[in-house]
Parts: sequence; C-alpha cells; structure tokens
Amino acid sequence: MPAVRLPLLCLLLIPCVAPASLVTLYDSAQGRLPQAQDWLDYAATDGIDALLTGGRTSVDTTGETAANAGFSTHSFTTNGSSASWTPKNGHLPALDARETIGLSFELRLLEESRDVDIDSRAGFTLVLLDQFLNGIEINFWSDVIWAQGSNHADPAEQADFQTDQALTRYEVGIFAGGYDVWANGTHLLGGPLRRFDADALLPGLHGTPGMIYLGDASADAASKYLLGDVKLSPRLLQSQPPPHANPTPATLALLLTGLISAVLANGFRRHRPGR
Repeated sequence: MPAVRLPLLCLLLIPCVAPASLVTLYDSAQGRLPQAQDWLDYAATDGIDALLTGGRTSVDTTGETAANAGFSTHSFTTNGSSASWTPKNGHLPALDARETIGLSFELRLLEESRDVDIDSRAGFTLVLLDQFLNGIEINFWSDVIWAQGSNHADPAEQADFQTDQALTRYEVGIFAGGYDVWANGTHLLGGPLRRFDADALLPGLHGTPGMIYLGDASADAASKYLLGDVKLSPRLLQSQPPPHANPTPATLALLLTGLISAVLANGFRRHRPGR
C-alpha cells in the first residue's frame, strides 16, 4: 500500500487518533489583509504597511533594516518600557506539541538582506510555540532555510532552498519528539524542539505560549515578502507520529477535512427528500 494511504487509514480507523481540526488563519481568497480577518494581527514599525498584491499580501522592510513587520496570532502592545502579546481571537485553540501541530503557509521571499557579519538572523522568521513554550524558530534567507538554536547565536539544522523563485507552500509539523519542515511536499529539515530563554527578536515573542508569528522580527535583517494562505491544524494526533512522516501533518489535516466533507456531501445527496 502506498505510504500516503497508510497514515490516512490510521486517521480513520485507529481509535487513538483524534479528529483533525483545521483553522484558516489567513484566507487570501477573501481579498482582505490578514489583520482584517479573524485570526491574525499585524505589528510593524511605523510606515511599514501591508498591501494586497496579486491576491496575496506583500510587506517590504528593505528600506530600513532595523524595521520589523509581521503577522501573528497575538496582538502586540507596548506600555512604556514593557511589551505584551495577547491572543487576537479568544477562540484560538490551545497548542500542545504532544498532540502534533501542523501549520501550512504560502510564501515567496522576494528580497532578503542582513547587516554585515550577521549570520544568526533573517529577514523572514516563523516562530511556532505550544502552550508550554516548546517549539521552533525557522528562518528564511534567499537560498537557505534554517532553524535557530536555543542560544539565538548559531543556526542549527538547515537546508539549501531557493525561497525567492516562486510562491511556495511550506508545511511545518511539531510533535513531542521534534519538528519537520516541507516545501511543496518535499522534506527539507527536521530536528528537536527548543525552548528559547531569551528574546533576541521582538520583546516577549519567545515567551508567549501558543505564539505563531510570520514575518520580519529582526532589527538586523530586512525582507520583501509575499504571504498567501495560512492554515493551522492544532490537534492532529493524540499519539506521537514518527519523525519525517509522509505525508505532512498539515497535508493530512487537509486530506481528512476534505474527505469528511466529501462523505457528508455524498450522504446528503443520497438522502435528500424526493430522491
């Protein structure tokens, strides 16, 4: 039996598997910016605006390396010298790596640059943390995707990949034993989950439970990026899957959601009055 079919059958047949849930954090088909929808907020240096471009959202911080601009499940507020992040939507699901979290997003990194001799920062960053602050920071250069080490000083796992060539669907899965990253269905890198004891990026970013952040969070790097659909599967499995599973957690969630919808639609047609 093909490898793709086996995990899907497990989802449907094994009792220990919980139903997948899917939250569309950003739906580009709505023709509205992410912050105008239900789940994501936008935090940026003054003067850095998010724009609708070709059916997606574009952001450009290349005119000011120290600027930051990104989208997150939490709203960023400052009060004097203190800063805080609060969930934008009170119905944001609790994230627990032990139940496996799948996140998919579309991204094209049009430009990326860093200050001279800065190799531990990037112009685009994904931060994904569960409610216990276990998670990952994945960084994007124009030709490399890499995971941040716990000390914020050295890249850990990395893979060569041209992030600037086309809009790419990235899928990230985190589970009790680690994480994996795919691009258009091809596995790129994986490794252990980490806890980040200090914030080297935006204040409080790595200390906020359940944080999902996508964008330029560094004062030492800049980028111009195009962001498409963002989808979250907060609880895919109750049992831990093996690392580098095939298909990806995010894809499994989409497959299961689509299959359930198809079955329900078919049942409705069969049992519609007058048929």
